Amino acid sequence: GLDVHTPARGMEPSQTFLFVSLRNKRQADAALMRGATHGLGITRLFAHPLNRYPALAGRVGDHPTPQAQALSDRTLTVTTSPFLSLSEMDAIADLFESVLRGR
Repeated sequence: GLDVHTPARGMEPSQTFLFVSLRNKRQADAALMRGATHGLGITRLFAHPLNRYPALAGRVGDHPTPQAQALSDRTLTVTTSPFLSLSEMDAIADLFESVLRGR
């Protein structure tokens, strides 16, 4: 499936995107590549776990972080721009449906 991470009830989101997690890296990569070719505002918030960013060397421990790796592998952001058209919203929904069905 697709998990959409939303703010707690009654809280306003502080970002202009949805944070979504797919089942695995293969699905996330497929959605990212398809979204990029159509300009649909689908991106990866975390390219790597924090301990793999050179700028953070010495500040973050250098030890295995399997949960952080899974988060960066499976999680994408989807724009919630008020400038999205209905057809673009439909295209985003169709893209995720297609990826989840393995097409």
